[in-house]
Amino acid sequence: MDQDSKKNRVKDKSNKTVPFYKLFSFADSWDYLLMFVGTISAVANGVSMPLLTIIIGDAIDAFGGNVNTKQVVHQVFKVSLRFAIIGAGAFFAAFLQVDCWMITGERQAARIRALYLKAILRQ
Repeated sequence: MDQDSKKNRVKDKSNKTVPFYKLFSFADSWDYLLMFVGTISAVANGVSMPLLTIIIGDAIDAFGGNVNTKQVVHQVFKVSLRFAIIGAGAFFAAFLQVDCWMITGERQAARIRALYLKAILRQ
């Protein structure tokens, strides 16, 4: 029975979680800027998909609404250009999102590792 209580105490100690406000306690102002830019880029990347569905609807309308072949080609070209611009913007936003969050994560992890090493060496 005594060993079971020791195991339960060990389990209780290992299940402690970190509060949300301490999650980024090792971040500095540069990291906060990177997180902000990464979050804005994530929102822009997420908004691109609904915009692409609207543009696909415009492309379908361009095929069905015009009888004149030259007008159809012109309308489809305009829609294709918007499609490409939004695609390039989504690519840039996705790249910026991943890049910013990876950089801030690496910076904070390096800071935590350095502080951990200092704490170990002080003992």
